[in-house]
Amino acid sequence: METVVKEAFRETVLKMRGEYGLTQAKMAEALVMSERSYESIESGHSSCGILTVILVLIKLDNQNEFLDALREKLEQAYAIRIIMV
Repeated sequence: METVVKEAFRETVLKMRGEYGLTQAKMAEALVMSERSYESIESGHSSCGILTVILVLIKLDNQNEFLDALREKLEQAYAIRIIMV
């Protein structure tokens, strides 16, 4: 499930950075993290802490869009897991 959340968050920050026209350095600054940590999130190599998630949700124009998409992905992943068991 962590992989699903990580990918959904990655997609969200990529979209957000594009909409705001920010560099990775400026996005990292806005999220109070190092540029290297942000690059790692954007490349899908690592996840982030709850503070970063909260900061992104605060900046989103439509938090429900992110949460609805995340719920759908988790439901799909969970349903697949049940079938496999």
